[in-house]
Amino acid sequence: MGMTWIMLAMFIPIIFMMFRRQKKETEARSKLKKGDTIVTNAGIVGELMEVGDKFAKVKVAQGVTLTVLTNVIGPLQEDPVAATKAVPATAGDKK
Repeated sequence: MGMTWIMLAMFIPIIFMMFRRQKKETEARSKLKKGDTIVTNAGIVGELMEVGDKFAKVKVAQGVTLTVLTNVIGPLQEDPVAATKAVPATAGDKK
């Protein structure tokens, strides 16, 4: 019986943290609007064109629009152009 209480004491905080994270992600997703730069769980970066309850349309290039599930998108934390400029060149990159 004592082991059961120890197991519960270990899992309850983990479950609480999972629900908290899910709530934050849902709130962040609800604040997204047309024209926002987003990133999918797969790492695809694009501009949000439409967002519905289950699906969203993301423009990834001129004339290329993807339809993705809304639960796989999130706001982009930093500018992707600035992030690529910040990466220093390595010796193997020079030709």
